[in-house]
Amino acid sequence: MANFYCKCCGQDFPNLRVLTTYSCNRSDTGKHQLFEGNESDVYLCEYCGTEFRNLKALCASNCIKSPNRKHIPYEGGIKTTYSCKYCGREFNNMKTLCAYTCNKSPTGNHFPAR
Repeated sequence: MANFYCKCCGQDFPNLRVLTTYSCNRSDTGKHQLFEGNESDVYLCEYCGTEFRNLKALCASNCIKSPNRKHIPYEGGIKTTYSCKYCGREFNNMKTLCAYTCNKSPTGNHFPAR
């Protein structure tokens, strides 16, 4: 049976209807939001590249690079190289991509393409 996860709090639900029914205290909208990535052994923050063993741990921590100071799960999956969606530059891991500045990004930081 597939689980459905909230990308704001990491809680898992047996189906999409249950996920959308309840409120979420970590979401800016107050509602759970569907994590559209695949279940994995490692979850990455799309703003800082930090790795977590589960989605709940990622969502429970704070991120210094995220605009809302919360880790946001990367939904693109684990890859051998990660590209910046603004300039196309490739990096061997997400943490390195997030560490460098990008002159084409509106925020000045590289941001991973999915």
